[in-house]
Amino acid sequence: MVVGYEGVSLEEGTGVVHMAPAFGEEDYEVCKANSLAFFQPVDSNGKFTSEVSEFKGLFVKDADPLIIRYLKERNLLVKSERYKHNYPFCWRCGSPLLYYAWPTWFVKTTARKEKIIELNSSIAWFPEHIREGRFGDFLREMVDWALSRNRYWGTPLPVWVCSNCGEIEVIGSVQELLQKSVKKPERLELHRPYVDEFVLRCNKCGGEMRREPVVIDVWYDSGAATFARYHYPFENREQFENNFPVDFITEGVDQTRGWFYSLHVLGSLLFDQMAFKSCLVIGLVLNEQGEKMSKSKKNYDDPWTLIEKYGADALRWQLLGTTPWDVVRFGERGVADAKRRFFGILENCVTFFLTYAELDGFDPALHTVEFEKTSTLDKWLLSKLQLLIKGVRQALDVYEFNAAVELIEKFVVDDLSQWYIRRSRRRFWKEEKDLDKWAAYTTLYHTLLELSKIIAPLAPFSAEVMYQELALKQKMPESVHLNSYPQYNPELVFEKELEEIEDVRNVVEVIRAARNEGGVKTRQPLLVAKVYCQDRVWKSVEKNYEVVVDEVNVKKVERLPNLSEYRVYDLIPNKAAIGKRFKVKSVVLIEKANQEKQRIAQEIAEKGYALVELDGEKERVTEEEFRVVLKPKEGFAHAERSGIHVFLDLRTTPELEEEGLVRDFVRRVQIGRKELNLEFDQKIKLRVWFEDERLSKAVLKHEEYVKSETLASEVAFDPSVVQQVEPVDLDGSKVWIKIEINPL
Repeated sequence: MVVGYEGVSLEEGTGVVHMAPAFGEEDYEVCKANSLAFFQPVDSNGKFTSEVSEFKGLFVKDADPLIIRYLKERNLLVKSERYKHNYPFCWRCGSPLLYYAWPTWFVKTTARKEKIIELNSSIAWFPEHIREGRFGDFLREMVDWALSRNRYWGTPLPVWVCSNCGEIEVIGSVQELLQKSVKKPERLELHRPYVDEFVLRCNKCGGEMRREPVVIDVWYDSGAATFARYHYPFENREQFENNFPVDFITEGVDQTRGWFYSLHVLGSLLFDQMAFKSCLVIGLVLNEQGEKMSKSKKNYDDPWTLIEKYGADALRWQLLGTTPWDVVRFGERGVADAKRRFFGILENCVTFFLTYAELDGFDPALHTVEFEKTSTLDKWLLSKLQLLIKGVRQALDVYEFNAAVELIEKFVVDDLSQWYIRRSRRRFWKEEKDLDKWAAYTTLYHTLLELSKIIAPLAPFSAEVMYQELALKQKMPESVHLNSYPQYNPELVFEKELEEIEDVRNVVEVIRAARNEGGVKTRQPLLVAKVYCQDRVWKSVEKNYEVVVDEVNVKKVERLPNLSEYRVYDLIPNKAAIGKRFKVKSVVLIEKANQEKQRIAQEIAEKGYALVELDGEKERVTEEEFRVVLKPKEGFAHAERSGIHVFLDLRTTPELEEEGLVRDFVRRVQIGRKELNLEFDQKIKLRVWFEDERLSKAVLKHEEYVKSETLASEVAFDPSVVQQVEPVDLDGSKVWIKIEINPL
């Protein structure tokens, strides 16, 4: 018999497929719809029964070649070929699996389908699209829940069936089972095989009732977590009712068809409520090559090895630093990078503070300065700290851990380490223990202590170590985790100081961008940077002028009243667009544009169009015909951001080049200090020799600068170091540098 079915495609194969109603859902439904017979020629061990007499007792996959031979011998085989296709295998042992029709107990979830879908709309999903997307789609395609499983281990299905009349009784408690059973096992045990020994008396015919020899789907057990953990409904009713629905759950995206579904369905069916208020859906974790991790393939980095090598927090940080619901590529590179880019810098900040706090005897109980009396830079950092607290709390409230990690990293690396501590070093280095020094200590101490609390939920071990190091014998809770999470305090946001330093940093960043455009390294001093900006921004620059010139390594920073003198426009004709519109006049138009390039370019840039006279008529041209390019004046590099324009003079002088070489030399010494793992305050003696006399004279001329930057008590020019250390390259010539630790 041949029947029609819309699921069979003419695009593939012959357009005719066989039906096996006992081994496929679609086959079963088609046969049922067409009143075709159902038969099961395979037993529960996957072997053919006597219905297939020629292959009785054979495992179905082992019988494949024999069936082909059988058909061939009887001239019933049209064609036999091998082709690759999807097929299910056991994830544990790799054995081929069979789809198999089996009598099963169901929960009729479809009877409450609309209510289940309705309750889903009240759940806060992260990401939000899961509600109507992956989870919503699954609910809309819901079928009745196949509850029973033909396994040995698991929660027994509490259903007893009369062997005489088929009467069914569902048992709801241990007490009910004991009361109704006429035969009991010696041991009260609710798992197989003991539970199967309980026999009940049928109320209808008096026959014996025995338990259905199946267990419950384990997803039912997990879905019952919200109430089963309280042993509800048998006890703890108030405790359960006070905690249902639960506030928050989280699991992998694959659980939309697993735990999330079972929780939601049971909450809907049993309590007419959602089982959880919010759910964070986690993306799949793959290896660094984007492959699914496999124990058998061992295609992943062992997390325990990474924890031993980099610490548990670095591993957590790498995972938390990715968008929670995106696919995560996990491996050593990411964990090592998290350790380097964040924890290493944070540890350096703490070490810097502790080193100088010990040297100066800083005691928070004695030396704390009121925040109102601190410097502009201090108030800027305190303000940034409050904005960090606000931003992190907002991110955590919506489970965007990656956003919190990003905010914390940016604060520690850019704001705290690379700006505040670097700009404040001399305040800690100076001998005077004045108000300014204690203000710097107060600000840095407060910031680090608050940071330990901010990172505590994300990096608990590092936070605890940091907190204990910063305790300084103060009266504080014993652990960072016993503190309340920091609250945003708008009173500690100093708007004026925050705006001032942000203006300064923005100008500095634009000047650095201009350096990059000009291809000039940061250590090379330049003559002048000309800045076009708002009055407020320039006032901030004037108040912090020495900071700006020091940061960008220029001799002067000057304000530009307008841009016209330092920017030059260029026009690039779009010949295709011009030809299409102006036809034979195209050549003349382009010539005219070249003659009036600056006017036309400026008008297009400012008004969006320009007028060009052609054959006595004024034609309107736009960026569609001419692309406007802004170029800096000859000899200058230009950069712009947020309305701040910088034109950086790229010309150098012998004196500037000499200073640049000295800065390069200082950098080489600093690298040497780092390689020797010297402390921040370790004094040294430098013994050096230069292949190039020009470099030797430059370092001698700027000896005091070299000594102050490298903490060198002496710079000795000693040719014997040539035999003692390997040379380094400096501007194409050899330099020998030996660092000796001062005994004092």
